[in-house]
Amino acid sequence: MSSRTQGKNSDDGDESIVITPISASNGILSAEAAGTTINIIISNESLNLLNFELDNLISYPNPFDRFHFIDSPIQLKLEIFDVNGRILLKQNIEVGENKIDLSMLSKGFYIFKYIDQNRIMSKVIIKK
Repeated sequence: MSSRTQGKNSDDGDESIVITPISASNGILSAEAAGTTINIIISNESLNLLNFELDNLISYPNPFDRFHFIDSPIQLKLEIFDVNGRILLKQNIEVGENKIDLSMLSKGFYIFKYIDQNRIMSKVIIKK
């Protein structure tokens, strides 16, 4: 099987490469029949180190009783939801250790949604 390759540069400096397998015999479908196309985009953007900071967030204890602690390397927004999807609390999280009084919550499961710009991470936290 052979292939056809096309390349082009976009306005933002990224290069796009499309590889389309071309066809064949002996029972192998052609790209047109199979609808097979491989798109590869090579970007000039560098990785932002903050992309990895959400992975370094420490949230404890789980389960918790009254207080829950969040140790964050970056500023975040926290939203807490019950299992029915109702939002119960919105709070800003500062860099470092944050002590959150959640005594008003009943026993049960809660979803903690951490938001940093366009990145979101959710965790299930239990109140005992």
